[in-house]
Amino acid sequence: MRAVLSIVAVLVWSSVVWGIVQAFQDPSYTVKIVEMDGFSEKSPVDAAQVRELAQVPTGEQNIFRIDLQKIENRILKNRWISSAHLEKKPPQTLAVSVRFREPRAVFQNKDGQLAYVDANGQVFGTLQSQIGDLPMLSGMEQDSEKLRLGVALLSEWNKIGSLSGVKISSISWDFERGYRLTVLYSTGSETGRSALNLGKNPEFSTEDGKKQIQRISSVFRYLTQHQIQARQIFAEVGKKIIVKIARRS
Repeated sequence: MRAVLSIVAVLVWSSVVWGIVQAFQDPSYTVKIVEMDGFSEKSPVDAAQVRELAQVPTGEQNIFRIDLQKIENRILKNRWISSAHLEKKPPQTLAVSVRFREPRAVFQNKDGQLAYVDANGQVFGTLQSQIGDLPMLSGMEQDSEKLRLGVALLSEWNKIGSLSGVKISSISWDFERGYRLTVLYSTGSETGRSALNLGKNPEFSTEDGKKQIQRISSVFRYLTQHQIQARQIFAEVGKKIIVKIARRS
C-alpha cells in the first residue's frame, strides 16, 4: 500500500513539475497587460509616469520569469514613491500599485533650492501648487540628523502642542542658537509672530520635552487670549520659559 501511495505521489509531483515547466514556456503566459491601481488626479506622480519607470517588457517575457525586484527598484527611483507593490495575475497581467510620500514640510538647502520632507526626514520631489501651506526647514543639511529632528519637532508639536490659530511657520538651525522656530498666532485683528528659541538639543520626544511643549502651548494660549504680541520666547528643555513682549509703537 505504501509503495502504491509513493508511486501516486511521485506521479502527482511529476505532473505538477511538468505543468510548471510548460507554463514557463507557454507563449499564452506572456505579459501583455499592466494594471495601474490607486492613482487619482491628485497623485503627485501619474500612472503614465510610473508605467514609464517600471519598463515592464509587455509582449516579450513570460509572466513567471519576470523579475519583480528589478521593476520595483526602477519605480522607487522616483523619490515621491515610498513603496511599490507588484502582483502577477496569470496568464497575462501584472498589477502595479504605489504608495506616495506625504509632505510634512518644505526643505530649503544652502543654495536656496526647495523640496519636500516626509515624516522620516527624507527629502524628495519639487514644489507643487496643489499641496497646502507647509512649514519651512532651513539651515540643515539634507538627510542629516538635524533635519530629522526638525521634522520630529513638528510631529511632537502637532500631537501635544497644537492649538487652533497657532502655526509653526518655519524651523531654522544655526550654530550659535540651535533651533529657532517662527510661530504665527492670532492676537485679535492682527497676526502675532514670535521667534521661539529651543536651543541645540530640544529632545522633545522625552517626557521632560513633552512637558515643555505643553508649557509652550500654554504660553501661546495665553498670548492669544490676551492679544499679546511676543517678540521672542526662550524655551530650552529643562529651563524656565522666558517671554519678551514686543513694544507697541
